[in-house]
This record gives sequence, structure tokens and C-alpha cells, in this order.
Amino acid sequence: MPPPRPLRILEALPRDAERYREAGAWSEWWRTLGLEITVEARGEFTAQRESCRLGPMGLVAASASPHTAEADPVPGAEAAHLLVLQLAGRMTIGQRGREARMRPGDCVLLSSGDAFRAATPRKASFTVLVVPQDAVDLPPQAVRIVAGRLLPTDGMVVRFLGPHLERLAESMSDLHGPTAARLGHSTVDLFTALLNDQLDDLAAHGEIPGGLLLAQMHDDIETRLRDPDLTPAAVAERHYVSVRTMEEMFRAVGQSPSAWIRARRLAHCRGDLRDPQYRDMGVAEIARRWGFSSPAHFARAYRAAFGVAPSADRRADDDAAPS
Repeated sequence: MPPPRPLRILEALPRDAERYREAGAWSEWWRTLGLEITVEARGEFTAQRESCRLGPMGLVAASASPHTAEADPVPGAEAAHLLVLQLAGRMTIGQRGREARMRPGDCVLLSSGDAFRAATPRKASFTVLVVPQDAVDLPPQAVRIVAGRLLPTDGMVVRFLGPHLERLAESMSDLHGPTAARLGHSTVDLFTALLNDQLDDLAAHGEIPGGLLLAQMHDDIETRLRDPDLTPAAVAERHYVSVRTMEEMFRAVGQSPSAWIRARRLAHCRGDLRDPQYRDMGVAEIARRWGFSSPAHFARAYRAAFGVAPSADRRADDDAAPS
């Protein structure tokens, strides 16, 4: 018998809204996002939730009465990055030994692949950006460095992405068709860029081995991804370090320099393939646009990274686009 098909969270995420008057139904809904949640209510439990898929991402706007929740990953579920934006009330979230005490306007990043705990002492409302792990070109180890931290209020994640998510949540019922998909792609691009910025900030403050130099090399790679001659050796030479030293620094975030470059290129290619703006651009042209000179090499690398051929991934996104 073949193994059970893993839960793909965006396929399961409904476009609907619902009210809840008992904690069991609330817990059962969160299995949609690959989370096994145990709720302990403080008095009578009530909650409400609206959700939808926007292209490569999902969005949930929710509110709930006072409660605590212990969340564990559902076995076999697709891993995702969850960016939680507090809209009203207060909430405390803990993951990976870190604890974030959230007030309105605060953001915290979580991984659905790791257990976490959340507590709301009073009624609270929040928005969750749901980004499948394979939609972001960063290794899970790098993202876990950020997970569970209260993101700085003066950082770009909070200043740019927070208000953007709030506006999307307010307009959720009006988001349909190609416009919704395009907004989703733009949001994932913004999320990825700002997550990179947060990693670079942590590196610059000594919380990631390699510090500021690692952040500078990330920026260098990002600006040169379209150059087919981009190599780890070229990056190392520009920053006056050996390739071996560069490899040791990148090991701290879970990938070799060459794998980092390839993942960045592939993620941009996947974004373009799924972006309505580039619907008339051929697969080979998109590959060349991001530094892949050989269509055959690109197709092999793409299938190895995402499990499907580039053309099939484009068709799959067409089929799943919101109507």
C-alpha cells in the first residue's frame, strides 16, 4: 500500500468564514494548517475565523476568547512558515525556547513543523500569513533562527509587512481571481525579502556565526542572481575570504553557498512561473532570466527541488488559482 499523501495546507485551506462556540471545533479547524492544537478555555469559549488562499500563500484572520493552546505538528503535514500579526488584545507565543509577548502591531514568525504554545489572557484578534516552506528559498535551519522571536517594531518586517497583512485581512472577501493571485505572489516576495533582512540583522549583531560579512555576501548574491557566471568562488573573492571560509559561514544557516545560490534562483523562477504577469513568457526564457543557461540543467534542478517539472508546476498553479 502506498504511503498516505501528505497534507498540503494550501489545498486544504478553505475560502470561508465561520464562528465557533466550542474549543473542539476550533482545534479541528487548525488541522487544516497541519497543527494539532489542544485548547484550554478560560470560561465559555467563542472564536471566529475567515480564511482564503491567495496564489502561493494563505491568509487567516481570527479572534478568540481567553484560552491557552498547545500546538504540535500533524504527522505527515506539509511544513509552513506562519507569520502572526497581533491586531487587538495581547497574546504570548513561545517556540524553540523563545517567548514573544505580543501587543497590537507586533509580529512573530513560527514554524508549523515545531511545537509552540500560545496564550491569550483576554479576547484577542490576529492575522496569520501562511507560506509553505517550499515557497521560500531559505533552508528551514535559517528560518528557525528567527522563529519565536518578537520581530523588532522598527524593523522592515513590522513596518512594511504588518500593515500590508492588515489591509489584506480587511479586504479578504473582495480578493478573487488573478488580482488575488498576484497579490499573493507579491506578498511572498515581500515576506522572503524581509525575512532575509531579519537574518542579516541577526548576523550583524553576532547571533549568527559570520556576522555582518555573511549578511553582505547574501546581499551580493541577491543582486547578482541573473548573472550566469555567479559562483561561490566569485563571491568569496569579492569579499576577500577563501571559499572554505565562506562555506563554513554558510553552514551556520544550513546550506552550502552553491546550494544557496541555486535555491535563490529556483525560487525566483518558481515565482515567475506562477505569476500571471509572466504567463506569456516561456519556461526556458524564465530560466535564462535567473541565470540558468542550460534548460536541461534547469529542469533537473527544478524537479529535484519541487518534485514536478517547471511546466507542470505552472499548470498546477493555474488549476489552483482562486476563482
